Amino acid sequence: MFKCVPLNHAWTGSTKLDLHAIYKRPNGNLAALPLRRHHQWMTKGMEYVTLADAQSLSDAAPFLRSQGLNPQEFVCGLDGDGRPTPWIPALYLETQSVNRADADAELKSLVAEHGVDVVERIRGIKVPEHLKPEAKSVRKPAGAAA
Repeated sequence: MFKCVPLNHAWTGSTKLDLHAIYKRPNGNLAALPLRRHHQWMTKGMEYVTLADAQSLSDAAPFLRSQGLNPQEFVCGLDGDGRPTPWIPALYLETQSVNRADADAELKSLVAEHGVDVVERIRGIKVPEHLKPEAKSVRKPAGAAA
């Protein structure tokens, strides 16, 4: 299971740390960008995912330890140089598909129980078509007038 390195705002802004992070763009694409420009990425609608590479995890390790976290918990595998890294795209995408399936199942259950309109108002979202109940066609008996 992919475990994201939590964002520490001490890493952002005018800092001497040269950390890189993975961001999800509004269109869903992922990009490795300098974390010190975090606020700029956020104003463009991007979402922080995790640190991007082994060096960034190594540099952030003292901060993680000071928060009572073990940096080794965020290692997903090895990078191209054989160093422990917090970012493996395939593992992230696999985890996202499992999370999406769980969220879809929950949303479908809520729609079945409360209806599309109620769920959309409460959640403030548009329920995707594939999660809406199928409209049941009303069949008229043979010989009935139209």
